[in-house]
Amino acid sequence: MKRWILLLMLVVFLMPSLSACSKDTTVGRDRNLQLELVCSQSVYDSNEPIDCTAILSYIGEEDSLDFYTGDPAVMFAIGGGQYFNGQRDLLQRHSLNQHTIEKDHPIEYPFIKYMGTHSNKDQDAVDFWNEFLAKDEFLLEPGDYEIFAAISYMLTPGTGDTSSTIIVSKTITVE
Repeated sequence: MKRWILLLMLVVFLMPSLSACSKDTTVGRDRNLQLELVCSQSVYDSNEPIDCTAILSYIGEEDSLDFYTGDPAVMFAIGGGQYFNGQRDLLQRHSLNQHTIEKDHPIEYPFIKYMGTHSNKDQDAVDFWNEFLAKDEFLLEPGDYEIFAAISYMLTPGTGDTSSTIIVSKTITVE
């Protein structure tokens, strides 16, 4: 009986740790920032929403960091399938905004669907993107995909010599 109680206690206390380990994480960093891409799993059913989040942390020496990038600071892209262009879709930045991040206060960015690059003359691509973006949930057809999260920033606006880019990715399978 004592063994069963001990086993039950171990299961109860270890379950939170085991579920935390089930997250699939990739980390990239430079001297200032760390970017993590966390997906709830690596294999999804075709009718199951895909759950990925990027976490941006300041890892530098000071209490905070001011930097300049688009809004939101972290962009997402998808590689795989007929209409996803992977990292090439990360290049769609047109604005430059100041952001501040404090040490020990990471910022979470839930996955946001963006329209990928495609020709407006390809009606199949236009129809695909209209349908994909209209759905609230992040669903993909069966196949293997690479999910990208990236931040490209500069410390001093207007100068390319202080810029940095961090790109992380995870491969997921939709069955």
